[in-house]
Amino acid sequence: MAVRDRVLFRSSSITTEDFFMPNHNCSIAIQMLPETDTHTEMIAVIDEVIAHIKSVAQTHAYNVCVSPFETVIEGDFDELMKFIKSCHEIAIQAGTTSIMSYIKIAYHANGVMTIDEKISKHQ
Repeated sequence: MAVRDRVLFRSSSITTEDFFMPNHNCSIAIQMLPETDTHTEMIAVIDEVIAHIKSVAQTHAYNVCVSPFETVIEGDFDELMKFIKSCHEIAIQAGTTSIMSYIKIAYHANGVMTIDEKISKHQ
């Protein structure tokens, strides 16, 4: 048992296989800040990116959580790396010429905790 497993499941009979989604080995949080002339234009670009994220999530059965500061999506690492690029392309198509992105990546070969597992007890 890995150190990580011992810490997470110290007093439990739950195993990594029970807790993590093996086909979802990555979770990313992405915050995109497009450069625009107005706040309204910035929101329009972000809305296009979020619509893209939701579409991809639905197509690939990925979990997604939109929050005020970032959007989290979980799925396959290689696919999500391509997905990050596509988010930038969508922002450019939506009218910005420059965008700053802040991206957090959690990766585990055997799967990551789901969004629901991380936050359901707090809602």
